[in-house]
Amino acid sequence: MRYAVCLESDTAGWSMAHVPDLPGCYATADDPWTALQALLAAIPAYWAWLRRHGAPAPGPAGLGEVSLGVIETVQSDTPGLHALFEYEVAPLSRQAVAGCLERLTYTRRDLLGLVGDLPPDRLAPGPAETVGGILAHLAATEQAYTGLLGPAPPVATAADPLDWLATVRAAAVEQIGSLPDDDYGRIFLYGGERWNVRKLLRRLLEHEREHTAQIAGLLGVALPESEVDYRQVCG
Repeated sequence: MRYAVCLESDTAGWSMAHVPDLPGCYATADDPWTALQALLAAIPAYWAWLRRHGAPAPGPAGLGEVSLGVIETVQSDTPGLHALFEYEVAPLSRQAVAGCLERLTYTRRDLLGLVGDLPPDRLAPGPAETVGGILAHLAATEQAYTGLLGPAPPVATAADPLDWLATVRAAAVEQIGSLPDDDYGRIFLYGGERWNVRKLLRRLLEHEREHTAQIAGLLGVALPESEVDYRQVCG
């Protein structure tokens, strides 16, 4: 099976390859070629991830040989910025939005499966490379991403990061779901980046999958599909 790939890289050497038709499927590396090579394993792992959560997905026999076709490449002079690819400019349908929101329930289920039984001291906000620090980062980033869509009811920072994550997610789902159809195609600028709803949903999925894998690494737990190498988290 052949997949369209969008590739971005920056002058610091970081590269990230995305499969836009599989929201949240990506690979990162220190150069574009290695990122593309990593996708050859990330794509079957993504389908396995969907199957594990009960979503319709082809089995290994139905996938065939994975091949890639790079349809767009973006080079950034500013490390840390994420591209809005021209492939993503077309507005999403409500059905596609609902599909992405459903996949966000899978990423959250994976995250809570790792941290739900940890003692409170492991969950407390702390340095960036601790479980509590990563959870706080996830909540703050999701809140910031959703805020790009326009005014939203304020969400207070909770002392318990799991409560904060739950409150932020509920607000995000409500705000995205309540957008008028025209806003699903709107492009807006923030911090030097172009955004739209498609990119926002992609980044929410990628970001939570990245950091769930990072937490799994900290806890010494292997994710069932080993979909992301936690040492290659891109922030």
